[in-house]
This record gives sequence, structure tokens and C-alpha cells, in this order.
Amino acid sequence: IILFRVEGRKGKTEAQNQAAARTEGEILFFSDATSIYPKNVLKMIIRNFNDPKVGGVGGRYIYRASSTSTTGSGIKKFWNYETLIRQFQSKIFSITGASGLMYALRKELYIPIDASIISDMVTPMVIVKQGYRFIFEPEAYTYEDATSSTKEEFKMRIRVITRGMFGMIYMKSLLNPFKFPWIAFQLFSHKVLRWLIPNFLILLFISNLFIIDLSNFYLFSLLAQVCFYLLSILGFLFNKLNIKIKYLNIFPYFVTINYAAFICVFKVLFGKKIVTWEPLRK
Repeated sequence: IILFRVEGRKGKTEAQNQAAARTEGEILFFSDATSIYPKNVLKMIIRNFNDPKVGGVGGRYIYRASSTSTTGSGIKKFWNYETLIRQFQSKIFSITGASGLMYALRKELYIPIDASIISDMVTPMVIVKQGYRFIFEPEAYTYEDATSSTKEEFKMRIRVITRGMFGMIYMKSLLNPFKFPWIAFQLFSHKVLRWLIPNFLILLFISNLFIIDLSNFYLFSLLAQVCFYLLSILGFLFNKLNIKIKYLNIFPYFVTINYAAFICVFKVLFGKKIVTWEPLRK
């Protein structure tokens, strides 16, 4: 075991760059300080490298939430959905992002990236660009404690999405559908369009106001949107009062992550990069 210290606050990505340059093994395994692994996790990850076309492997993470935390419950539902997407992506070809909690790759394929870039999103794209697959291993999993408050989750989403957007700009060549057709489709549909959802929602609501008299369908559409946002407000209030109602937590969590994405678009436009941060989970 070698303990390597990076002097100064240079961020996680730069620390990984420097540490990777000093390793001698064939496989690099990345973790977070808060990750908790079962005994067989390395075997589950490493076995996938028997396939010479596999350049990297990401694992599954399971969020643990307090029984009284509606925010944590929303996070669990969201990441169950995200896990399902990654399983499908991996079966078809390759996933386009990993979790910083657990992923591995062949050392020969590791390329240092800019400190402002989120490594666990960009690294799989770097592997794919070199002609290899980055796959998902559902049997390799780790536990992570979910944030317990909306404020904490919002701060974390701001950091992750902002760094993710800069990462997409950094790897913009993969958005070329003529050179990387399947990966370009995945990135655009799974990442870019998801980040733009708040903009679409605002346009949807405003345009709906102007066409409400055209038919009952548009009236119903507007009422459905109003009800959704009222349920979100109700969810936020219940969260503060520690009142838990099944499935209600989905509404405020959806609004939280999309509001964060809306803010991040402006951060990226003004070039506000996030390299270091204070951890929310201890």
C-alpha cells in the first residue's frame, strides 16, 4: 500500500491523474472515500477484463436513505432508474458514464484529463474514443449514504452537472453522429437532453398559456403541469416537516435536479468551473 499526497487543493481529478502516473499495475481501480464494498467486488469487476475489447468497467451503487428522509427516498428512485439505463446501454455496446464510487480501467488506456472535468463521466468516454467498450457490472456494487436534505442534494447536483457539462464540451468530438453514431445518440439523449429539460418545461408551460383556449386537451395539459408543481411544493413542505408519503418525494426531487441543471447552464456559459468542493457526506 502506497500513500500518495497531492499538495494543495487541486481537486479529485488532478489527484487521480498524479496517482495513476505512479501506479504499476495493469488495472486501475477508482473509489470514493465513503464507499463500502462487499468482499467479492474486485473479482466481479476484474473478470470482465478477460474480454480484450473491454477497456473499463463500472459498478452499481446502492443508496441508503434514512427512513425519515424524503430527499433520500427520491435519490434512491432516481438512481434505480439510472441503473436500469446503464444496464441496457452496456448490453447494446457501452455505457457513457460511471460512478466515482467504483470503476476500473486498463492502465494503458488512462489519459490525464483537465482538473475541472468530472473524471467518472469523462473517463468512460475516453475509453470508448480509443475503440474499447466501457461496460456495467451489476453484480459489483457498493453502498452510499444519500443526502438527507434538499439543500445538500441541490449543492451536489450543481457541482456534478456543471463538471459534467464541461466534460461534454471536453469530449465534444463524440457527439459526431457520423463517426460515433451510437455513442453520439446515447450522449445526446441521456445527457444533453436531460440537462435541457428545465428549459423545455419552461417553454412548455408558457406556450400552454397561449393555446389554452384551442381545445380541452391544452386545458388538461396546463392543469396537469400546475398539479405537478403544487405536489412538488407540498413535497418540499413535507420534507421540512419530516412527513413521509410514499411516491410524493419524486416530485420535489425532480424539480430539485432540474432547477440545478437550469442554473448550471448559466455557470457553463459564463465559464464558472468547479475544481474543489467541500464534501457533503462524511
